[in-house]
Amino acid sequence: NSPSYKRQTVYAFFALFVYPLGIPLTYFVLLWSNRTKVNPSLEENQTPNFKDIPNPDEDQTFLITASRELGFVRQLIKIQKRAEDRSIDFLSFLYDEYEPRTYLYSVVECVRRLVLSGLLVFLYPGSSTQLGFATLFALIFAKINSHTRPYIADEDDLVAEVASESLVLFFFLSLMLYFSRNCDDSDEQTNAATRVFASKVFNVIFIIFFIINI
Repeated sequence: NSPSYKRQTVYAFFALFVYPLGIPLTYFVLLWSNRTKVNPSLEENQTPNFKDIPNPDEDQTFLITASRELGFVRQLIKIQKRAEDRSIDFLSFLYDEYEPRTYLYSVVECVRRLVLSGLLVFLYPGSSTQLGFATLFALIFAKINSHTRPYIADEDDLVAEVASESLVLFFFLSLMLYFSRNCDDSDEQTNAATRVFASKVFNVIFIIFFIINI
């Protein structure tokens, strides 16, 4: 109840809006207000289409592959056009590693870090529910990453996907460890096996994830 404590409480409340809410919101406003430059549109003569690709048989697999390749070419043209616009250089730290179509992904990444670090601290600390929420959040962001594949370099997409999947696995194994150490299970052999699996097999599964995604 001291005056000093009350002042610090006001400061903490203000900081709560400045960092966890203010920074992602600022990123979003800056990127959205410059969206036509960060994700520039292409003129008709700059956009490749299916007419440029001979395909007499109209094979469905070919069409799917060609569509993906054409989309990638469009992104490369947009990246070149974006790089030529010097007026948005001050924002390059927010979009430089992402494809133009996912120019807002830095906001998603910022939210992901806040959720998986700051928010989890306040969700049933020390309980299995906290680990359950952690697994759920990690799974959601892993799905977003695998669906959007936002990075320009395929290697970055690979590393991000493996890291996201590994984080889901980490939280899931942590949940297993929590139950094995806190439940009233009389089967000590089962609990011991769970601990060994969670502590020793994680690295092996991480490597498997990495190989599968190559």
